[in-house]
Amino acid sequence: MAGKPVGQPDHTVTSSLARIHQALREYGAAGLGWLVLARVLHRVSGGRCRIVPYVIVAQPIGRTADVVRPDPSTVTVRIDRHDPVIASFPRESGIVQRRFDEGAECYVTRNKGVFAGHIWLARRLYREDEVRCTYVLPEGTAYVWDFDVYVAERFRLGRTMARMWGAVGQALARDGVAWTFSRISLFNPGSLSSHRRLGAVAIDRVTFVTFGQWQLTVKTSWPWFDLASPSGHGPELTLDSPHATEGPVHHPRKES
Repeated sequence: MAGKPVGQPDHTVTSSLARIHQALREYGAAGLGWLVLARVLHRVSGGRCRIVPYVIVAQPIGRTADVVRPDPSTVTVRIDRHDPVIASFPRESGIVQRRFDEGAECYVTRNKGVFAGHIWLARRLYREDEVRCTYVLPEGTAYVWDFDVYVAERFRLGRTMARMWGAVGQALARDGVAWTFSRISLFNPGSLSSHRRLGAVAIDRVTFVTFGQWQLTVKTSWPWFDLASPSGHGPELTLDSPHATEGPVHHPRKES
């Protein structure tokens, strides 16, 4: 059987190296390492083990409104629990009503009267919905936590997201809010890049490792570890003011 001619590249190896290089550029060394480990543990544990790495960021209010041209057909308003637009949400009604019960605020964007997206906000603290953890915001009224930022698929290629953020930012600025916190998965480099372009700064990093109902939390600040039993609530993470910890949110590939 004839072998591969001497000097001819092995296309399988070349293709594999190219995919690894692209993954390193996209996720960075740390992100790619966590991603590989997460997939391996998920497979060998039969789906019982998960790794959830987050970057906690703070984004200054008011940046978006200055760079996005208003569109009269796109309107963003704060709604209450009785607004009929809730029927268009990609969330179960029970989840939506529970959020209102907990004091969360919801801003909805409509384009020519059609539901286009929403942003949820929490004040003082936010109870994580992916893992067991509570984020406690710095003292004062200058901070909120944003979560479940959603844009309907038909509006994702335009500037709906930027206009929605611009309108919400203006409303928050009138209330004296200066920063909005959120957590971004290290497995989502696109979102990290988007936040960096809007001036977001990194506050902390926290990684959750779950196995069944047990949860290990690993942080970059004291206490560095927290182990929650099946009946535990997980840690309370008190966030620092961005002025005290300010540093850019790096694109993952720049960390590699």
